[in-house]
Amino acid sequence: MIEAYELYQSKFCKICEELVTFGLKEYESREKEKNLFLAAVNKAKEADKAQGVKAINEFQSYKKKVLTEMGQISDPRVIDSKISELQEELNNVWDILMKYELQLAEQLEEVNKDFERTMSDMSGTFTETVQNYFTQCRELELMHHDKLTETALLIMEKVVKNELEEELPEELRLLFVDKDTITNAVNTSHDQHNQKID
Repeated sequence: MIEAYELYQSKFCKICEELVTFGLKEYESREKEKNLFLAAVNKAKEADKAQGVKAINEFQSYKKKVLTEMGQISDPRVIDSKISELQEELNNVWDILMKYELQLAEQLEEVNKDFERTMSDMSGTFTETVQNYFTQCRELELMHHDKLTETALLIMEKVVKNELEEELPEELRLLFVDKDTITNAVNTSHDQHNQKID
């Protein structure tokens, strides 16, 4: 009987250790995926920022050049023309910056969708595998319960016939009064184990 329990305990512990190892491995995979996602987001933001800063710096240089030219011009029509050119260039820079912003939004939306899909797949696989481990635990508990029930009923028969080789402690002997008492005790144990598993 003790050997059967030790075997049950050993197998149960092995399943639990495999579950923990799997869980840690999957956690590392999710963390790696999260880090790749964050790196991709940051890279896209930095690229957008660099393009924007470059466009603004080019406009600032152009504006400085135009303002210097305007300081040397006395004809109001030419000055108005230069102001119009400057306004047109400012509008172009605005359009360029908005284009970069839209590109970034589209890239981030695509990266987010990919990340969500990947995490959903990983989560589904994880859940399915964990359910399989718990199924193994339940099956092992059921086999142990069946073996325990069979052994308990054999012991009960020996107690009733006074054929038991070893003396049982009084509190244990009280369980072997009748089949219902011992079956209820074994079933209660089984139910408690299943509650812990679930």
